[in-house]
Amino acid sequence: MKQSSHFTSPWFTPIPIAISMLVYMVLAPIYSSFLIYRAIVILIWKLKRPDLDSIVSGYGTIFTSRKPGLASSDIVLCLVADGEISATRIREMFQDRVTHLRDSTGELIFRRLFQNFTTFLGYLFWKCDT
Repeated sequence: MKQSSHFTSPWFTPIPIAISMLVYMVLAPIYSSFLIYRAIVILIWKLKRPDLDSIVSGYGTIFTSRKPGLASSDIVLCLVADGEISATRIREMFQDRVTHLRDSTGELIFRRLFQNFTTFLGYLFWKCDT
């Protein structure tokens, strides 16, 4: 029986090496410079802007718009109640049970409802509304 051997061209071997060198020599320093800049922004934020709460995470960006102060979405509430209930009573219940709800340490549980975002050195930060 004849054994079949797969012929691999010798020029295919250096291609993965060249790609990995490209990634580590070109893309890694670019990415590292962004990480260093982000670390500097966080340091300046901690020292100079104590009014800002935290940096907006990737998940939090769905609640932001392109310009601060411009709403991109609204909160809509739908409920069914037996009998009649006034809008004032619904508002009072919502404030007591959701917006002013605090944990055991006294912190607001849904503090994002009282915050807006602002930009600082190119990054989005949460800031408490006054």
